[in-house]
Amino acid sequence: MSGISKKKADGKSIGHGWFMLVAPRDVRIVGVSCVMKPENNDIARTTLSKVLPKYKNVDTFIFDGQCSFAPSTQDLPEFKQVKYWSVDKILGTFHGHGHKDACKNNPHTVVRLKRRLKNVNTSICEQTWSWFRNYARILNSASPQRHVFKVLYFCKLHNLKINGKNTAHLNPFGPFNAKFNKSKPYGCPKKSVRKTVMKKPSSKCGNTVMKKPSSKCGNTVMKKPSSKCAK
Repeated sequence: MSGISKKKADGKSIGHGWFMLVAPRDVRIVGVSCVMKPENNDIARTTLSKVLPKYKNVDTFIFDGQCSFAPSTQDLPEFKQVKYWSVDKILGTFHGHGHKDACKNNPHTVVRLKRRLKNVNTSICEQTWSWFRNYARILNSASPQRHVFKVLYFCKLHNLKINGKNTAHLNPFGPFNAKFNKSKPYGCPKKSVRKTVMKKPSSKCGNTVMKKPSSKCGNTVMKKPSSKCAK
């Protein structure tokens, strides 16, 4: 998940939001890093590589930008334990709607992903981000040092609430909010298909057509078309 940064009066910037890893099973935030460059796969690789050694049984990674991220990890040994690379299965919302049916990371068309994610809440990151977004003004109005402290503290508060079996702060309907449906899609966007429409030939070069005369004439007389088409 990420957010928009806000520059300070002294020219210093917080960054381009935060990248967070959330475990769908227990809903805890297990990794967080500041994003200094937008749409950057490096920060995702770095954060994930630090978390995986602590969770030996993790075999699935869900990420909206999977189409560009997954290929960059194929030759790296630290990601060998991940067998399933997928996007959010709620494809009609957020960024996932940009993935086409032929995408190998699409859990709706890839059977092995569909089975693996059958009972998994793949939108938990978006729900957690929705909660963080409520405090955007508080977080972005702080100095860079306080901003970092507050974000990490909010992550700890979130995990404490989860440890206490309290998920009331998470919006279960966050991923279905209509205003998020206009988000920019990640990866494999659907190509627009130009439709071919067959038209009738112009009357200038057609067969002989019988026309009615002008309404100025009294009787109805059938006429041949102009000499441009037929004699």
